[in-house]
Amino acid sequence: MKRLALFLTLVAIAGCVPPSRRVAVAPCSETIAPIRNQAILVVINITYSYTPEDESGARSSHKDDILEELNNLGQPDGNTFAEPNGQGTNFTFTYTINNDGQDHFTGGLHFAGWGQGFIHDFGRYQYSYSATEQLVKDLTDDAYGFIHDGWHDSRPSCAGR
Repeated sequence: MKRLALFLTLVAIAGCVPPSRRVAVAPCSETIAPIRNQAILVVINITYSYTPEDESGARSSHKDDILEELNNLGQPDGNTFAEPNGQGTNFTFTYTINNDGQDHFTGGLHFAGWGQGFIHDFGRYQYSYSATEQLVKDLTDDAYGFIHDGWHDSRPSCAGR
């Protein structure tokens, strides 16, 4: 009985919270169709949870590898990729590369842009890689799947929209 009284009291208090204090749910973002025949500008950020031997060289090499992979994947769709030089960007790719100290690499990619902000987080954490180049390639392939196939807001409340 005491629990019921407590529950009813909490419900009554919650009902007294003014609408201005309630958290609004962001509206569902629009569905994006597959992207074709576009010159796409991307910002590529790479962070390391360790200190590579040549961090600046590794970062530069990874950026070159990412752009090459994106252009290879985009060719059949008529898409090209480049880094901006004073222009607005279409996507931001933020990679995080981890090393357990034994040269076993894992990582993730935060993929954002196309006027929607956050799109998706990709992770390659379950199985480690012996080469960061392959890790970055696989994460890039994951993200290009969204560009190739399009995407929709994945929140359950937005299903079917």
